[in-house]
Amino acid sequence: MKLWNLVYTSTYAATHRADIVRGLTVMHGLGILSASHDGSIMLWAQSGKVLMVMVGHTSIVYSVDAHVSGLIVNGSEDHIAKT
Repeated sequence: MKLWNLVYTSTYAATHRADIVRGLTVMHGLGILSASHDGSIMLWAQSGKVLMVMVGHTSIVYSVDAHVSGLIVNGSEDHIAKT
């Protein structure tokens, strides 16, 4: 995962993922959420630091989204949507 600025230069590269990243979304005021084939969701600071790792799915996480209230929702190949 790379964060780019408006002049197309990379501001950081995050390489802590164990597997393919399937989905990304911005979590307002906190950072960026990533969904992965390894079944986890990670919250990244804009500096590239991992702030939180959320586990619990038994299969690929395809999507992730965040509401301004702080609620995170995601869907997985294990047929479970979690909040």
